[in-house]
Amino acid sequence: MADKSNDEIANALKAFSAGNSAGSENHSEPTSAPAPQERPARTDAQPQPKVARQMSPIDSSEAPSATPKPVPPASRPTPRPQPTAVAAPSPKTPAQLPAAQQVAVTDKQIAFNRTIIPLLLTLGLILPAGGVASIVLGDESPIGAELMLPIIMIVLGLLIFGVAVISMLQVKDVVSSKSY
Repeated sequence: MADKSNDEIANALKAFSAGNSAGSENHSEPTSAPAPQERPARTDAQPQPKVARQMSPIDSSEAPSATPKPVPPASRPTPRPQPTAVAAPSPKTPAQLPAAQQVAVTDKQIAFNRTIIPLLLTLGLILPAGGVASIVLGDESPIGAELMLPIIMIVLGLLIFGVAVISMLQVKDVVSSKSY
């Protein structure tokens, strides 16, 4: 089948789809399909206007009148009640939570504090060290041109270090009160 031309393969497929069995080969000339007819080119360049549909005549009894007809009370829709403001419950504090949820909140707080304490300690030591170093180096320090920036670094570092110590004490208190 490798030596057959594309036309012979196409003829075999046509014969197969026409209902001839796969074993019988059709060696006759293929019937040519009718060539698609081309649409005639339009001679005018302007598009043809669309024709509007004609409206059906309206019966005078169905015609809308200027005054609305009264609707009987039974067929009137009942008015919807006005929505009332629904007060969402306020977020509960850990003391208002059940005991099982209090443990989960406390565990999350401990995990957060244990994560943040090393960061606070690092900043609490590096900032004052950088401030002291810039004061000691004097004019050779990149930030030593003004005395205010090293002082701010020292004060901020000591505050951050204090927050780290308070967090460590809180974690120690919670862990010692629980039996882990």
